[in-house]
Amino acid sequence: MAKKLFFILIIAQILIFGIGYFFLDPILDKKIENTESELATLVDKLKNAKKAQSEMLKIEERLKEEQEQLEKIKLKYVKKTELSKVTEKLNILARQNNVSITDFSPILNNYFEQAGNSKINPMPFLLEMKGGYLDTGKFLENLEELPFYLVPGELIMEKNNRSDGTIVSKVSVKLYTWNN
Repeated sequence: MAKKLFFILIIAQILIFGIGYFFLDPILDKKIENTESELATLVDKLKNAKKAQSEMLKIEERLKEEQEQLEKIKLKYVKKTELSKVTEKLNILARQNNVSITDFSPILNNYFEQAGNSKINPMPFLLEMKGGYLDTGKFLENLEELPFYLVPGELIMEKNNRSDGTIVSKVSVKLYTWNN
């Protein structure tokens, strides 16, 4: 009887393993396959996240550079508190180019109407100077070297009444100001 019971237990165990192998193994294989697929998807997402993080760092660096560049550009716009320095710097440039400034006055007939609420406003001025023809040309060319935006417009040149060969020049210019 013990032998029969032993054989029955062995056969029952073989049947249990056989049923598990034929019925449960495919289910487990499917789960393993799904898990591997999910793992591959997560690995791809991780790679994409690392690439995105790297790109984000590059974008942040470029943004910082652009902001620094914009701050440098912003410094070239004259603030209300710095208007007195404009005449001073303009006179220094005129002396360096052998030109004398006889008038630098704002043209305000419709400036306040046009100014509005904009942060940047062009303020029109009339710049009148005396000097030689080439010196005047050099002076106008060197306006871009000033630490602010002063853009020349219409230019009128007339011969001076004196016999020293100088000319009188009138230039409409725009001084770009930054309004807070």
